[in-house]
Amino acid sequence: MKKILISIVITVFTTASYAGYKYTHEVMIYDTGVRVNVTGALGSVRNSSDSTQNLYCFVNDTLGYCLAEDSAGNTAECSTTDPGHIRQLQGMNGDSYIYFSYPTGSPYCDNINLLKGSMFEPKQP
Repeated sequence: MKKILISIVITVFTTASYAGYKYTHEVMIYDTGVRVNVTGALGSVRNSSDSTQNLYCFVNDTLGYCLAEDSAGNTAECSTTDPGHIRQLQGMNGDSYIYFSYPTGSPYCDNINLLKGSMFEPKQP
């Protein structure tokens, strides 16, 4: 019984310590020369102090396209017809965190992931 109580207390304190975590993630483009990796949270990009950053994805039933521009003006973009990528993009909302990647020089995404959570800041007007 004592072990169960200790486990419950640890769980409650661990959960409580992360409940209000806030994370800002503006556009980051990493080009390793082999692959391009792009990350950003839509709310953070919209709320950024510069007027250069941009991050968006377009999706319909058969095509997905993502474009990002960081604060230095570097751009990255790719498109996909992969059904798994299409499903990921269809789940996007205005406050999603987006990750996409592709081989350097290729116009085709080979990885797209979305993350939604309370830690990402919502867009401000």
